[in-house]
Amino acid sequence: VFDFLEGEERKNLTTVQKAYEFLVKQDLTRSDGIVALGGGVVGDLAGFVASTYMRGIPFVQIPPSLTRLNSIIRKHS
Repeated sequence: VFDFLEGEERKNLTTVQKAYEFLVKQDLTRSDGIVALGGGVVGDLAGFVASTYMRGIPFVQIPPSLTRLNSIIRKHS
């Protein structure tokens, strides 16, 4: 799991570079993919990284409404 601090100021090439380094260490190839849990900055960064890493790899974004629903279900379980 690659994570980073929240906020628009994190949407920059330094964070992108760290994501690339993480993907290389994980040996991701063009047949692998990226899943973004959330929207906003998370989705923007994950989408950009997925589209530019190795000329593009599959990308799936799980919308915030679904991640919130999962949190609510866990709280009430």
